[in-house]
Amino acid sequence: MKTTLKTTLTIVSMCVMLVLSIAAVATAQEGPPGQVCAANGDFGLSHDTCVNCIAAINQGERKGSIAPGVAANCICKQLEDLGGGPEFKNHGECVNFIKGLL
Repeated sequence: MKTTLKTTLTIVSMCVMLVLSIAAVATAQEGPPGQVCAANGDFGLSHDTCVNCIAAINQGERKGSIAPGVAANCICKQLEDLGGGPEFKNHGECVNFIKGLL
């Protein structure tokens, strides 16, 4: 199945909203990323993806911003976990595409 640009942008936008939602919950809840993920059903993602994204978000907040590469990696991991979205040759191609949108 060929994915159109409109579909790709819609899926990526939904993943960006999920990252922002995870960031809001992670900021509001105290505890290590693994506990925050477990308490929230891993936000529908794999536990590893959830923990890595929350850890990256926490680190970004301490620095004052989340690096586009870190955000793109988190979004691509979400796409992989959710099993949908555009078809990329590999994870790096996904990260480069998302970074170009951010």
